[in-house]
Amino acid sequence: MNRKIKNIIMISILGVLVTLLGLTIYLNKGEKIKNVEMPPTMNSNNSSESMAPLDKPSDSSSKSSSETPEKPDSNSNNGSNEMQSGMEGEMSLPEKPEKNQSVSYCVVLILLSLSISIIIIYLIMSRFNKKTFKETLSSSDKKIA
Repeated sequence: MNRKIKNIIMISILGVLVTLLGLTIYLNKGEKIKNVEMPPTMNSNNSSESMAPLDKPSDSSSKSSSETPEKPDSNSNNGSNEMQSGMEGEMSLPEKPEKNQSVSYCVVLILLSLSISIIIIYLIMSRFNKKTFKETLSSSDKKIA
């Protein structure tokens, strides 16, 4: 093959690999942003009960302002705590990204980076294909007379 054609092929492969590397990084960032920005969601069970409006006092003007409201019993406090904990149980946090997906992105990044560096090193060592593959990999520079 002609030296010029080899250089064009190597540089075009290098360009494709750099583009794939950038695309992989972009997709990885997009997944992280999407997972972080998801607000907590409510479960569908008991959604009608939890969305019901709060009961308002029927007639607050009938009671005199000098009367203080009665202190709720300890039993009613336990019931309200159970209700609050039940509502908190309905709220679910956004799912964390799977480790498999992160590992796959890392593997792809490593492979792309490795192939890019091998191509660049080969082009430098062969002086942009002036030397053949065998001449490039042989260590004739280090031979002692």
